[in-house]
This record gives sequence, structure tokens and C-alpha cells, in this order.
Amino acid sequence: MDCSEQREPNEIIITKVTVERFPVDNDGSWWDFDIDDDILADVYFKIFECVDNTCSTTSEFYDSPEYFENAQTLPLVFDYENIVFESYSINRLFYIQLFDFDNLSNDDPMTNPSDGVFNIYTENNSFPETLRIVGSDFIVNMELSYYF
Repeated sequence: MDCSEQREPNEIIITKVTVERFPVDNDGSWWDFDIDDDILADVYFKIFECVDNTCSTTSEFYDSPEYFENAQTLPLVFDYENIVFESYSINRLFYIQLFDFDNLSNDDPMTNPSDGVFNIYTENNSFPETLRIVGSDFIVNMELSYYF
């Protein structure tokens, strides 16, 4: 096998998602209403697939089934994840977005979608073990495995 050219993987799997930083408040307000001192964010994430190159049209690719209730201590490690990107989707654009889970109303987006845009694969990325996404108010690391 000639290693001078990078070969496209059949699958890329995110095996762990680690949130190192997220917005502590919602533009000066608490994320949740003060019900039994529950005012902190209940953090989870979603990954969206961009249908076009500007991400003006998207589809939900992955919705984390768990959240960190009243998140305070960092990092937040989602280590049960196995998010599979198959060969037909690895060249597409994606974004990750953090949310605050709410029981009584719609979940609040915590981050701006345009801050979390990423490529899971590029033909010259040398297969990084970790993909780091730094937004204006958040940092997320995704650990990757490659299958050929």
C-alpha cells in the first residue's frame, strides 16, 4: 500500500464529544426559570447536516439522547456516543449546536449554528484523532475513528 496519498475512509465515527466551554448565561439571564433553584443550563448537542454549501438548508443528523443537568463543572463528556458518518456523507458540511433542555417549553439554542460548522473529512486532513470546534462562546472536541 502506498501511503503517499490519503485514501477516503468508508466510515468515520465520533466516539466521544467533549464540551470544554459553553455560554454560562442566556444574554445576561439564566437559562432556566428559578424552579427549585434549577437555573443553570441542561446541556446537550445536536449535529445538523448542511444540504447546501451555505447551510441555509439543513437536516438533523444526530440528537444527543442525554444531557448534563444544571451543568457547571467542565468538561462535559458525552462518552457513550457513536455517531457514524458513512462514505456518502463524509464529504458534506455539518454543524454542531449546543442546546439547553427544557421540560416546560421548547429547548433553547445556546450557540449560533454558523459558529459550529465543520467538515468531518477533507482529502488532506491527515486523519486527526480529535476534531476541535471553537465558536465565539463554546469549544467542543470530537474524538474520531476511521474505517477503510
